[in-house]
Amino acid sequence: MKNYLFFITLLIFIPITQAQVITVSTTEFTPQQLITDVLIDSPCAIVDNITSQTGSDFGLANGIGYFENTNPNFPIDSGLILATGNVMQAPGPANTATWSNGGNGWAGDPQLQDYINTILGQNDTYSDASIMEFDFTPLTDSISFNFVFGSNEYGTFQCSYSDAFAFFLEDQVTGDIVNMALVPNTPGEVPISVTTIRDQAHNGSCNSENPEFFEVFYGASGQPTANAPVNLRGHTVLMQAWQYVTPNNSYRMKLVIADRGPGSTPDNTFDSAVFIEGGSFFIGSADLGEDLTIANGNAPCDDEEVILSVSTSPDSIITWFFNGDIIPDENGPELIVTQPGTYGVEIQNPDAPDCNITDEIIIEFTIAPIVNLGDDILVCDNVFAILDATPSNINDLGGATYEWLLNGELIVGENEPTLEVTEVGDYTAEVTTDLGCMRSDTVSVIIVDFTVDLGEDVTVCESTFEIIPTIEGIDPADATYLWNTGETTFSITVSEPGNYSVEVTFSDCVETDDINLTFAPQPLVDLGGNVFFCDELVATLDATPENLNDLGSVSYEWFFNGDLIVGENEATLLVTEVGDYAVEVTSDLNCVANDAVSVDVANYTVDLGEDIILCDGESYEIIPVIEGIDPSLATFLWSTGETSFSIVVTDSGNYSLEVTYFNCVESDSVSVNFRNIPEINLGENASKCVQDILTLNATPSNETSENATYTWFFNGGIISEANGPTLDITDAGIYAVEVNDDGCIGEDDIVISFYDNQNCIITQGISPNNDGLNDCFDLQFLNDQSGPLELVILNRHGRVVFEQSNYVDQWCGQSDDGEALPVGNYFYVIKLQDEDPKTGYIYLNK
Repeated sequence: MKNYLFFITLLIFIPITQAQVITVSTTEFTPQQLITDVLIDSPCAIVDNITSQTGSDFGLANGIGYFENTNPNFPIDSGLILATGNVMQAPGPANTATWSNGGNGWAGDPQLQDYINTILGQNDTYSDASIMEFDFTPLTDSISFNFVFGSNEYGTFQCSYSDAFAFFLEDQVTGDIVNMALVPNTPGEVPISVTTIRDQAHNGSCNSENPEFFEVFYGASGQPTANAPVNLRGHTVLMQAWQYVTPNNSYRMKLVIADRGPGSTPDNTFDSAVFIEGGSFFIGSADLGEDLTIANGNAPCDDEEVILSVSTSPDSIITWFFNGDIIPDENGPELIVTQPGTYGVEIQNPDAPDCNITDEIIIEFTIAPIVNLGDDILVCDNVFAILDATPSNINDLGGATYEWLLNGELIVGENEPTLEVTEVGDYTAEVTTDLGCMRSDTVSVIIVDFTVDLGEDVTVCESTFEIIPTIEGIDPADATYLWNTGETTFSITVSEPGNYSVEVTFSDCVETDDINLTFAPQPLVDLGGNVFFCDELVATLDATPENLNDLGSVSYEWFFNGDLIVGENEATLLVTEVGDYAVEVTSDLNCVANDAVSVDVANYTVDLGEDIILCDGESYEIIPVIEGIDPSLATFLWSTGETSFSIVVTDSGNYSLEVTYFNCVESDSVSVNFRNIPEINLGENASKCVQDILTLNATPSNETSENATYTWFFNGGIISEANGPTLDITDAGIYAVEVNDDGCIGEDDIVISFYDNQNCIITQGISPNNDGLNDCFDLQFLNDQSGPLELVILNRHGRVVFEQSNYVDQWCGQSDDGEALPVGNYFYVIKLQDEDPKTGYIYLNK
């Protein structure tokens, strides 16, 4: 953090005949009110935790109070006073007998004592401390307040003796503590005191110290004591304590003054006081700075940006204005300004809703000269050029002055808008308008130095040759080209022998070069494709050029796996082993051609897979698996006559494939069998009598082969010896069957249960008591065996009491009306579909 203490003003003492003095009160305001209503007195202050300490806390004099002043010779009208003695003795005129007679003697302040002793390198004792402390939260980035320090030690004791005071500011977030009461414009920390601000005129035993900050002395060497508005021999000018702060951090301010005693001896005489101006505690504002105007001489140029900024808490609401109107979407701490006008800002902090911090600034722009010296100037040999720095907007400027620089050094005497140059270098023109707006431009004057090289004369074995120039010293893309063929491209491709030249032009500078080309025929050699052996390892390679008659004499060299085959210098080579063979053919004009082949054994396999059985399939694609070669290099012949890589078949049968690769043939075959899945239906789940035998039939309803096999299951387990299409069963349970027709499997299952009336007999009695046993007359088995039946129940008088068609088990001892019949014997008649009725007696029991 930086500490600043600013000198506010110097008052000229004007003698008056009748002294006006300050008035002091210790009762008009409480200590809390002295801070909130007197010192700060602002809705922008967020203040709490106010504490104080003075002599009245120890049963002695009160060193804290409120003062008012009407004397123009004292620079503060009203405010807070802290003294090392009784503040009621502060009103003038100056009388050391009344405010220097001791009798105080209350406690000092350890923080002030340690601080002053450390700064001054002393070990003194400080007592009679008057202290005011409070917490506050600044809304912007600085705070300040105005004060005057006075003491009765001025004069006699000003050379070596001084009471001390400090304004301690503690950042409660970081813990940093600074003293705001420092002498301005001095190196290091120099606390304000009688010994650090004094005038030699009032005690010749010591030199003056910062006398510009000393205001007045009342005594023989100064003003008459009767004219003193305060009871002090001397005091400073009005000063300002100022400090940077972090918006929205919590700070604690401690205002403290105390008497100094040499060594360990307290000294309560010759009191001192600090007067703090009421309402001057400034917690910061939106300071946009002074107006930037042409009249002030600080207007920016019109091609510049001005950044206005304010510092406040992150939660603050910031509003920017242009010519009195709100600027939409501008609510951050910075505003970029590019046009003239009046700009304003308003800051509202949520923690102090009644506080509006505002400021305004007028911004004007001066016209900047538009200076353009053009592109760099490239010269070939003679250096001469005229540079013109006349701004393109010269008519808008009023007037302009010019300065020229060569390689950064001022060219003395060159003050015109144009400059003749006769040497290479970097030239800069600085153009300044009559309103002080300066712009510059720089141009380089350079001698062009580049070379063109087409290379050595060459004999070309190709049918065409591209001539590519090598350009050094410039970017080839910035040059133009003219070949003796008339072409203007960077390079040319030629197919005829002869001399070829090029002119390369760069910034009117020309360089040339030429090259002689001779074309010779290139041997055309083709050993053919790679060679594959099927069985016998023998082949002949032929390197005879196709254009042999055009070449004259030709020589041959053969290589095997990269090594020269010694003694093999003919056009053909007999090979008997696998490997990589290469040939180099050289004509009598040293044109060389190369070719190479690989000789290998065609070792590959063809696999159509296992025989295929397709259940309910309609088609099948046979795809061969070929390993050892690239299938795209082979040919295919299927037994169907097709020659594609794969075929799709729809009929059962045996299919084969021949795969030919460099006259080597491999084959394979596969059987494809289309089969139906057997369709099995064992019927619906059924019930049976215990003694009945039921036959299940698993014969498929669709066509199957004679080789179909049957596997029967009972409750999940295989039924041994059951392998036919039918199965006779007597037990209840879950029956299942699998029919396998050459791998195609059909299956079904059925649940067989016993009737509740398992033995399927006509019962001789029922007992409808809802115990689940023989509650009703159960004829389910007859209904299943004979079809729908009719039941008639008659009582012993032969009268019908119950009759039911489609009978199963509906009679449980009730009449047709649903009434319960009495216990006794009843006669039944069971009418069947195709059989004689069954009759008998049944006993109804309860």
